[in-house]
Amino acid sequence: MKKIQTRKRHNGRILVDLDSRAGFFRDAAGGAAEWARENSTSVFLLHHNYDKYLDQLPLLAPAGVICGRPDITLHAAIIEKGIPVVFLSPFSKPQIKTPAVTVDIAAAAEKALTHLKQRGFTRFGWYGTPDSSTLQHLRNVSSEEIILLYKSGMRGWITEVKHLRGRLSKATEPFGIITETDDHGRHVLEVARQAGLEVPHDLAVVGLGNDRLICEISTPRLSSVDLRGHAAGYTAAKLLTANSQDNRIIALPPGEVEIRESSDTIMVRDPLLAKALRNIQQKNTYLGAINELARQAGAARRTLERRCRTQFKHGPAEIVRAEILTKAKQLLTTGRLPMKRIAFECGFKSASHFAAFVRRETGMTPSEYRAQNG
Repeated sequence: MKKIQTRKRHNGRILVDLDSRAGFFRDAAGGAAEWARENSTSVFLLHHNYDKYLDQLPLLAPAGVICGRPDITLHAAIIEKGIPVVFLSPFSKPQIKTPAVTVDIAAAAEKALTHLKQRGFTRFGWYGTPDSSTLQHLRNVSSEEIILLYKSGMRGWITEVKHLRGRLSKATEPFGIITETDDHGRHVLEVARQAGLEVPHDLAVVGLGNDRLICEISTPRLSSVDLRGHAAGYTAAKLLTANSQDNRIIALPPGEVEIRESSDTIMVRDPLLAKALRNIQQKNTYLGAINELARQAGAARRTLERRCRTQFKHGPAEIVRAEILTKAKQLLTTGRLPMKRIAFECGFKSASHFAAFVRRETGMTPSEYRAQNG
């Protein structure tokens, strides 16, 4: 008789204390719920003031609490009830010894910087916490100066707007700005509008978080690095029910830049390069089509090679490869298109050629990359 496969059961539901107003935590709650469904348990979303009723938590028969608040007292009180806690936040680490899931914010900011450089920007700004380790990381990895646009200690939004507007208005060259959160990005876009600056030509803005609500209501729509909230929530639920005795911190790598109108531009003075880069972005330029790319730009291949290396320190083939890889990663992680469609969108003639490209560039098959980073 054939043995029937059954799902592994986990005792206790997963309690979730996450701020559902923030996109990352909404996605994280969804990730925790997906893990719960796969393992025959459930998720219970706690009320924001549940800390007043901690004595009643055991009545919910919890496996534990996924907590997004950096509240030492609250964490300790839950643990004293004999209930496990996993801390979850992309921006901070737990203040007491407890397992945690976070996101490599420094790597996310570096992806935003790389995206802006690929768009031809050479001047960069940071709008966020002045003493942030993320800002320090950007300054360490960038040969260009990262200008701090946020002035700490100011009282009130109006004062901050005046300061930022003054800084942006004095810019003599286009700026690429990385913001600590998507809310910060929305603020920068609003100030740019008030200052009469054209986005993304006078300045381009990339946020961190990819909160789809904030990004879509921004004018223009905000480009942002995805912090993989869904994967973080899924990982936290798995860690919570693993009965692990260690207090490890799992730092997930960030997702890709979801490109929207706030950074979708080419900032290159050389008209030949500008035309070539537009063709790379707007068309399905296959890896081996450099001769065709040069012809479309109205130049010999050698001329295109020389100008690319002067401007970007590498040739057009590397630019095409990076652009295709960025698009492939975004399509693999932000949607559920079939592989054949993604291969076509990235300019490949077959899914097998696409799979070979992704494996060569990432060390993983497209399916493995989607599973690990989706």
